[in-house]
Amino acid sequence: MTQKPARPALAKQHLLFFAKKADIFLTEHRHILLALKRQGCHLSLIAQPPPSPLSQSIVDLYPVRFSDHGKNLLREALVCANITRLLFRLRPHIVVAYTLKPILYSALATTLLSLFLSPPRLVAVFTGLGRAFLQRTPFHNALTLLVRPLLRNAAQLWVLNEHNKTFLQTFLRLKSSARTSEILLSKDMGIDLARFRPLPQTKRSPLQPLRFLFLGRLLKAKGVSEYLQAARLLQHDASPSSAWEFWLAGSEEQNDPDRMPQGEVEKAAARGVVTWCGERKDTENLLSSVDCLVLPSYHEGLPRVILEAAAMRVPAIVARYPGWERAVIENKTALVCACRDARALAETLRTFAALPPRQRRAMGEAAHAFVVQTFSQEEARRFHLSSLARLAEEGL
Repeated sequence: MTQKPARPALAKQHLLFFAKKADIFLTEHRHILLALKRQGCHLSLIAQPPPSPLSQSIVDLYPVRFSDHGKNLLREALVCANITRLLFRLRPHIVVAYTLKPILYSALATTLLSLFLSPPRLVAVFTGLGRAFLQRTPFHNALTLLVRPLLRNAAQLWVLNEHNKTFLQTFLRLKSSARTSEILLSKDMGIDLARFRPLPQTKRSPLQPLRFLFLGRLLKAKGVSEYLQAARLLQHDASPSSAWEFWLAGSEEQNDPDRMPQGEVEKAAARGVVTWCGERKDTENLLSSVDCLVLPSYHEGLPRVILEAAAMRVPAIVARYPGWERAVIENKTALVCACRDARALAETLRTFAALPPRQRRAMGEAAHAFVVQTFSQEEARRFHLSSLARLAEEGL
């Protein structure tokens, strides 16, 4: 009598994802969702509704509206009550929540559900620590007191670098209890190597200027000011002004208290400090036109733009913030400078410009190999399937 093959642990599991924006989540995680679907999972998604209807979605979408930076306690309580009702009605086995606001809503909802029934297992996915952990205002201190006990009820916490992992391990530990959530180093959603692929090298004249690019949201914490200041400093450099070009592309975050007004960037562009490229969706086309990506950010979980550039053989210059080590290999795939220091950034830009073309190409090749080996979509799928399957097995 032949034995039936063992059923995958994830078969018939109901997984509910909770993210900020439905369209962005589904675009970036499609390959992971399809892999889970092939395992026999039922997939649902709670997220802010997309600007246009989704066609042939692979998940059941439950739209909910909430503010990223809202501090209206009544409105927050109403959103949380709505999430709790949804979880009670859907009865998922596992909830995977991305970023702090969805994590808090999910943790509160599962805590309330635990009073009446067996709650779903919660996976809290941190794409970075954010202001709730990094600022020390009375509001954020009060929020910290709320976050700590809620996070202890999560089955798993996924983080993107060792610094965040160490911080949360310390943050969650109680002297009176050894219990803490499992904290895993995530692969994020992986880099699409078919989209971000090296293009044929075009021969460029040694007299052509090097092109540096800042690509990211226009936030002060991304180091936009330092990039603009460094570009101004190099305008007065002894080298010919044609030796380099500074491009800047990104989106204005109008409701973010840390935003850099787009008007300041446009003023710098009008003075010839930078070339303003606006907000771009075709980032791979932009990256194919530059020699080096510059991201002097103060803190990141895992800067995807660095990895996308690396996949296209574009080396980078990054700031030495806590956790930068996972995205680059210093002096091999990128140059690293002091954080929040425009003069140090300018000096690092000079250093990169002085490298022989052969050495710059070697950095690009090493960056590409690093991403292929460590951050491919296949690696991300393997992490998601194994981590969630382990949770499913524990819940059987």
